[in-house]
Amino acid sequence: MRFIKNSVEFKLYELDSESELREYIRANKGITVGNDAQVKRKFYVIENLNDNVKKVVGILNEGHGIIPTIVKFKNTDAVVFTSDKSIYFFDTKKNEVTKTLLCYSLIFDVVTRENEGKMFIICELGIQCLTITGDKIWAYDSEIVSDFAFYDDYVKLTVEDIDYKISLLNGEILQKISI
Repeated sequence: MRFIKNSVEFKLYELDSESELREYIRANKGITVGNDAQVKRKFYVIENLNDNVKKVVGILNEGHGIIPTIVKFKNTDAVVFTSDKSIYFFDTKKNEVTKTLLCYSLIFDVVTRENEGKMFIICELGIQCLTITGDKIWAYDSEIVSDFAFYDDYVKLTVEDIDYKISLLNGEILQKISI
């Protein structure tokens, strides 16, 4: 087991094999997601201590080189984590996935704006804005995103040597600049 990330509430580990992951999940009475992965190459475990009880989620991953992202929403039991093209909404009290969304391309990162009740899913082929419960607000589809940066009112996406400034309010293009 290799330690990858540590936050205040979560630890992310990578395991060497699917059998090791399944044994660890079974021993800790956890759950597994990603069972529908076409090729299982990476195996991750998320641990969370909730009310002095360790909650464990195993992730079967296709191994594209993108480490799963974990986001905890303040003052709730809700957590969002991503792997490959999937977004999982997880209830830490119930120790269950309450909702799963599938994106059209690999997920790079999740950026939240809890005060606005929004989260932004940055994918290989664009960006989506969702509510923190997973309802779609808007989406911007593109060719392959090579870089991104968030600002107060917009996100800058770099796509094929062109910078696009995309409004965080509605997903519309504010500006297009060749670099």
